[in-house]
Amino acid sequence: MKKILLSFLIIGSSLTSRAQCEFLAILDAASWDTLIKLSTNANSVIQPFSLNNKFDWEIRDLDGNLIFQDTTKDIIFHPGVPTSDTISACLWVTNINGEICTLCDSLYWKDAIYNWEIINHNPGVVVSVEEYFIDPLQVDGRLYDLLGRDIEDLNTVPSGTIYIRGRKKFVKF
Repeated sequence: MKKILLSFLIIGSSLTSRAQCEFLAILDAASWDTLIKLSTNANSVIQPFSLNNKFDWEIRDLDGNLIFQDTTKDIIFHPGVPTSDTISACLWVTNINGEICTLCDSLYWKDAIYNWEIINHNPGVVVSVEEYFIDPLQVDGRLYDLLGRDIEDLNTVPSGTIYIRGRKKFVKF
């Protein structure tokens, strides 16, 4: 009976985490051709509601080159790419329970309104619902696929493939 109750508790926790991540959004607060301000609604949709959520932003060009990285809720950055390019914005939010939601979306320059627009408005997804601790000595910067196999050269990985670097998951664009 205890095992059944524990199973329902774990399943319920997982479903709650998935549901809250689905409402996570990247918000285009303001933008110009040379400056973009993005925000998120995480503090109002990720439970438990807290101002102590941890944020990790990565902004990349279509070749996967890092344009900007930050750990604040609201970010302002210079895109550093022509307005004819598309930009990838990824956000990882960790709540005070150690649950992680991730969201990646794309931005493009919309000439009609002279503004960077979010293309997909993708829902967030759960990356982890288990608390874990990272030993900083074990983060070695090597690349792995989801089966734990070493990736020698990121250029040989097909677009759309999920890989692991520094114990974080990334998608090759």
